[in-house]
Amino acid sequence: MPYVRIEAIAGATRDQKAALVADVTQAVVAHLGKKPEQVWVVIDDVPADNWGVAGGLAADRMAAAAPSREDAHAAVSSQ
Repeated sequence: MPYVRIEAIAGATRDQKAALVADVTQAVVAHLGKKPEQVWVVIDDVPADNWGVAGGLAADRMAAAAPSREDAHAAVSSQ
């Protein structure tokens, strides 16, 4: 019984997770010859404050990369 564990920064929708589980299951079926009912997939949503990247918190990197409200407003206004 294959057990696949995926850890990711929280934020994926239920539909995205369902699609991921379906794709991972099919990959295990295709590559390992297992039956779909034998495949277990677990998605662990990790808060960005609990995930470190390059010596800092992922939440801080994500906040720095996100456009500010002023930037978003300027982009909409210029269209």
